[in-house]
Amino acid sequence: MTRQLFLHIGASKTGTSSLQVGVISSREALGHVGVGVPFARRPVKVQKFLRPLGWEFVEGFPHPVDGKALDGAVRRIRRTDGQLLLLTNEDLAELDEARIGELAGRIAQNSELECHVVITARDWARQLPSEYQQQLKRRMTTDYDSYLGQVRDREGEDARQFHLRQDFARMAQRWATAIPAERIHVIPVDSRDHDAIFREFGAVVGYPHETVKRPSRMVNQSFGMVEAEVLRRFNLSLADRLDDIRYEYNPGVRQILRKRVLSREGHVRLTLPPAHLAWVQEESRRQIRDLQELGVDVRGDLELLVPTAENAKALPPIDEIEIARVAVETFANFAVQSFHDNHRKQQRRKKRRAGAARAGTTVPVSGSRTGPRRPRLGRRGGR
Repeated sequence: MTRQLFLHIGASKTGTSSLQVGVISSREALGHVGVGVPFARRPVKVQKFLRPLGWEFVEGFPHPVDGKALDGAVRRIRRTDGQLLLLTNEDLAELDEARIGELAGRIAQNSELECHVVITARDWARQLPSEYQQQLKRRMTTDYDSYLGQVRDREGEDARQFHLRQDFARMAQRWATAIPAERIHVIPVDSRDHDAIFREFGAVVGYPHETVKRPSRMVNQSFGMVEAEVLRRFNLSLADRLDDIRYEYNPGVRQILRKRVLSREGHVRLTLPPAHLAWVQEESRRQIRDLQELGVDVRGDLELLVPTAENAKALPPIDEIEIARVAVETFANFAVQSFHDNHRKQQRRKKRRAGAARAGTTVPVSGSRTGPRRPRLGRRGGR
């Protein structure tokens, strides 16, 4: 009996984080309505699904496909209970035609599975500011206006990454090389209706949308304009320190920022400046034409993907006093968060030692001279 496998491949910043949190917390309820969720949590997706496809943190998919491991991933999918199967991960938006062919081919080898692809898309007036902030959390130092110009002109790696992850028509075209276009479902996301993605996604996959719990708080919330500028200047100040994004910058900076050390949604929201509206509209209409020619299944109004003049708003000049205030506030939050993190580590260490003492064993002393190098300090903080 054929079962349908729905691969939700993004795009990122279209409500994917909220949807994924809801799916993970609703796995049992989804199971009751016949929906199975293989690789639900991020660490499992990375190890068992993304790495076999050649994925690497920050770099995307630079490694060759591990065919044996990928076969194991497909077997795990087949063993998952449910007439409908759901896997959501926005990294899949970056797959090239060759990797898509490898994955789709292995899925198709077993007639039990019929592969579908779901793309959630949002207008670029919102996606450009959102992706800019995501890149800042990867140590980028480019100012916002320069970034917009690079994306417009397709110049540099940051622009390539944006188009790879946000050009919904190109994403659909790549997947259409391996599966029928009618099995590619595009959902234009209405940013004014935060519940729309849950309703439309449930309708596409085929389960009652109420089955998935809505997160009780905002997930992966954006920074305000001033907060984004503080982070950009912070990255500039680091210079060549913490330059290993995976082992130094991510644990030393990004993971701490996720705990709201740098405040979110400041008084001024980052928007698309009116000077960039025309080319964004032109690009949006090109993508809509390409989707229509491809013949994919569209669930909603494609005109939602074309920003209007109302979506483009001029940004005020940078207020240096406000920059200083937010920077000092972030520094204070960082100190408090560091204290609490260290306190929790000490408490866990005490519990382990107490447990080891009761069991008559010893606990190794934490710390090692192996591992990532010690980050260099600036001149004023030198050893």
